[in-house]
Amino acid sequence: MLLLNIAILTLHLLLAGISAAGPIVAGFALWQATRRADQAQQHAANRLARASLHSLFAAIGLGFVLWYLYRLQTGTEFAPRSERLSRLWIIDAWTFWGELAFSAIALTVAIVLTRRGRGQRWLVPVLLILAGTNLLYHLPLRFSIFNLMQSRGLEMPDGLTRAIKYQLLAEPQLWSRLIHHWGAMFVAAGLAWLWIRRGTKNTGAILIMMGVAAQFISGPWLLFTLPVERQDQYLGDSLMTMACLGTGIAAAFLAMLPAFGLAFDTTAIDVVQKRRRWLATGLLVIAWGGMIAGQLVQR
Repeated sequence: MLLLNIAILTLHLLLAGISAAGPIVAGFALWQATRRADQAQQHAANRLARASLHSLFAAIGLGFVLWYLYRLQTGTEFAPRSERLSRLWIIDAWTFWGELAFSAIALTVAIVLTRRGRGQRWLVPVLLILAGTNLLYHLPLRFSIFNLMQSRGLEMPDGLTRAIKYQLLAEPQLWSRLIHHWGAMFVAAGLAWLWIRRGTKNTGAILIMMGVAAQFISGPWLLFTLPVERQDQYLGDSLMTMACLGTGIAAAFLAMLPAFGLAFDTTAIDVVQKRRRWLATGLLVIAWGGMIAGQLVQR
């Protein structure tokens, strides 16, 4: 069951990253393509917008699957997660589901407009960027606060109130979590763009390197803002936790090598670039899985 939790949570977070950062990448790419009359990039940006919408619905579906799996694990450390998620979804239903609905509607309108050949100079890019920034702000903030409160053994009986939000915004641990999540989301979006927009010097690979760099910077910061007992688990008290985290860090570091080639080696033949894409993808999935496993195997 633990391996299933790790696999589904990894895929859920990958899709959530594409749905949040993907529209921002698509919006800027479409705006740039319209100015340059670059039809290939325009088509690719439209594909990324559609992929972002599909990823949003898939991530929501996997969120319910995770909630159900947690509920099945009565008597384990996962059982309280389902209860907290239930309260978070129900108590904050209007804001939580409203945020998701706003982005879904904005993405849908943008996609419909592109199919009709309208608004691609400014309206569609604005809608895409609004859809992405809405999710990029609200989702990591909400779940970072959720995880922060959970790590401290605290509950939110009245939901995520403004008082809680404003109080925690002053804490370094929350910002270290946010930067870490934002980096992961742009890595996911960069990975999607890497496969959609192929050929020339790929900005998707640059996004991957920037996102991984942000995680390398925020990771130690996040680690040393955790409670001492959590730090000890990552730093040697739990060999399994340390091994999972180490595997994730090593894979993320190694993924920078093919990403660098994809971003800057314009002389490589297509076969080499395709191998680099697969290698970067595989290593990044291992990195996500290792880091998530490091969180879930803690006792």
